[in-house]
Amino acid sequence: MGSSDVVDGFMHQMGSLSFIRGKRRMGIYETFTKRKKKAAKQGQADVYQYDSLPKEFRVQVVHIWLSAIGPIRPAPFGGVEGNIAAWNFIHDTLAREVGVFNLGQGRNNRFVQCQEYLFEAGVEEALDLIELSFRFVDTVIRQLHHVKRIEARITQEPDEAIDELNHRFRDHGVLVQPELE
Repeated sequence: MGSSDVVDGFMHQMGSLSFIRGKRRMGIYETFTKRKKKAAKQGQADVYQYDSLPKEFRVQVVHIWLSAIGPIRPAPFGGVEGNIAAWNFIHDTLAREVGVFNLGQGRNNRFVQCQEYLFEAGVEEALDLIELSFRFVDTVIRQLHHVKRIEARITQEPDEAIDELNHRFRDHGVLVQPELE
């Protein structure tokens, strides 16, 4: 499945959140932050507030990533293994939109770089990464063959991961405006 399969107009609404397969045109991914800025320029008020993403919440997101996307880890005989393509796509898509080469210092490990970015980024930038990663879970991981999920050490079904994320958002009082089309 190519990276262009990830983004294309599919909507999956969950509680106060909704994840839409991104609006991808000619290699451009429209992040949460870009949509928010565009809405502000058009005079549309943001109905939800999100002043902070507590460290505990960010740690819980990483735990969900581990079970829903899988890590990149050292291979027994050298190199790395895991869901390398997933983390390359997530990292490279956001890095391109942010305008940087790397999201973190993680020695070419895109999963580690995404973790570093999640912990160091501001609220809106962290939400960009969370949204992109869970769009990936909702679209690509959902379609991944069972054997490929086992190979990537994916242990959580997409709906369970999204439900858990929504639960964590509510637990920490973080609300994100639903994106409607």
